[in-house]
Amino acid sequence: MTEENEMKGRLIFVNSPKKVYTASSTGTVLAKNITATHSLLKQISSKLYRPKLLHGLLEDDPEQRLQSCEIMCYQISGEPDLLDMIVWLDAACFKLSHNCVYWTEEKSRLTIQMQLNQPGVTVWGAISIEGVVGPNFFHGTVDGKNFLNMLRDVVVSQFRTRTNFNELYFQQDGRTPHCASVVSHYLDDVFLHHWIGQRGSIDWPPRSPDLKPMDFFFRRNEK
Repeated sequence: MTEENEMKGRLIFVNSPKKVYTASSTGTVLAKNITATHSLLKQISSKLYRPKLLHGLLEDDPEQRLQSCEIMCYQISGEPDLLDMIVWLDAACFKLSHNCVYWTEEKSRLTIQMQLNQPGVTVWGAISIEGVVGPNFFHGTVDGKNFLNMLRDVVVSQFRTRTNFNELYFQQDGRTPHCASVVSHYLDDVFLHHWIGQRGSIDWPPRSPDLKPMDFFFRRNEK
């Protein structure tokens, strides 16, 4: 690496740490030489960090989360096997725009709050005491209609083979497709008073995926 390119690289990383790769590709050879790039970053004491994207909570969300946890604890006290009967549902959307890498002189735990509704591939799955259901992939927009088709053709058809089907509880969060009226009516018919979610017999607090095992257990162990 020439002295001129090294100086240009230093200026790029210091002045625009959040635009490292797009900026470096315009004026230096750093974008074509990853080893040289990392060597230079070490020289200027920069550290790599990836921002964590979160939904921003609204003012009433913490209280709703607490109330939902209290209700669940109360129901478990009267039905100790309740957690064994729940089918936990979750989905993740994979998008290239979220794969950001920043460099900074200080160790950072940057968190960015933003709406996660950009186009991408949505992967759906569920977990229960008896194992995993899925994954199922949605390319493009997920709406109430195609989500209902997946529930009927994949989830319910698989769980109907269980001898304890009428005792199962179905849990889902407040994603827009989950709240479609056709989905709610279908769950009312199939699971009667045994489904957890918005408009369900047991309410689920908004913006609270971290309260269920699909988020804090399943994803971590799958990785």
